[in-house]
Amino acid sequence: MSPLTDFKTLTVIVILAFLLSIAAIGFCPHYIPIHFSGGHADRFVNKYLGLFLFPVLMAVALILHKFEFKTAWGIYFLALLHLYLLYHAVF
Repeated sequence: MSPLTDFKTLTVIVILAFLLSIAAIGFCPHYIPIHFSGGHADRFVNKYLGLFLFPVLMAVALILHKFEFKTAWGIYFLALLHLYLLYHAVF
């Protein structure tokens, strides 16, 4: 098994996603952008939904991975989306 798809590695990534969301709560406005069109944000969501949606999906994928589903790369993809959302939410 590859170290990138190891359960412990994926667990650390999911925990880091939750910790980053918790750390970003104080820096985000009440509504954060989730969709951009023409360089401008045109859709917004509540900051709690926006910050914790991807980590929750990552946790679900981690549970599925424990039951031998091939979800490791989906967790990495969600982690990248989460970092992108955090960047636009905070800056």
